[in-house]
Amino acid sequence: MLFKGFGFFSLIMFLNCNSLFYYPNKKIYSTPEEYNLKYEDIFFQSKDGTKLHGWFIYAKEQSKLKGTIIQFHGNAQNLTSHYRSLVWLTEHGYNLFTFDYRGYGKSEGDIDKTGIREDAKAALEYIRNIPQKKKGKQTIIYGQSLGGIKAIDAFLSFQEKEWVSCVIIESSFASYQKIAEDRLSQSFITWPFQFLVFLLVSEEGSVEDKIIDISPVPLIVIHGQKDNTVPFEFGTDIFKRAIKPKHIIEIPEGGHINSFMVNDGKYKETFLRIIDKTLKIQ
Repeated sequence: MLFKGFGFFSLIMFLNCNSLFYYPNKKIYSTPEEYNLKYEDIFFQSKDGTKLHGWFIYAKEQSKLKGTIIQFHGNAQNLTSHYRSLVWLTEHGYNLFTFDYRGYGKSEGDIDKTGIREDAKAALEYIRNIPQKKKGKQTIIYGQSLGGIKAIDAFLSFQEKEWVSCVIIESSFASYQKIAEDRLSQSFITWPFQFLVFLLVSEEGSVEDKIIDISPVPLIVIHGQKDNTVPFEFGTDIFKRAIKPKHIIEIPEGGHINSFMVNDGKYKETFLRIIDKTLKIQ
């Protein structure tokens, strides 16, 4: 939930402190045991030695394993809440690896934008280096909301990209300044202060001019047309900046990161059809 509790004074604090983009906590919301899923607690290190925590959740039928999805979650809570949005994919041949950035859940360290960029890279490196027998043939990056921009930035830090089969971006954006400006424009109180964004909000890690470089790895963009947190046009902007192969799934009833929950899960089948077709490109 970007810019939670925005008021005038929190606005000024935000503009001077990028850490207020993040709303982590340590609460345990759920575990894979509730879904009768086998999983491992994973601990790995970021570049500066910060210990990070993740879950490697196994696909229900390992004999039908297609690959591993790496989840980059959004800006609030921690992995124990976010994994539930994608855990259903374990029923369709995918392992799910989800992790917490520094300061979230069981991950150590304090919130730091530069550090979190390195955490995202470390998560990709971890999965890259595990045996194919465990992770399957396909490695899929799945970024949600703030995790979308983190995922693209981390992926494009690798010179070799062919080890990733597909990049999926849901309910996300490509520029920190533009999403901040949009949020300020939503209130008559903060509207006059939009100009401060371009003076005080860093574009470190923004990916507007880099999206074109995702190709030739396929890109799938998913965005709800009723998303009031990250408006629909931010998703279409990512799609327009990308070059083929690419696909967009527009969810008319969709809000923020709820694409597979609306309409009794109607869009799960659509997604599975598209991802299976996309993976055959490789």
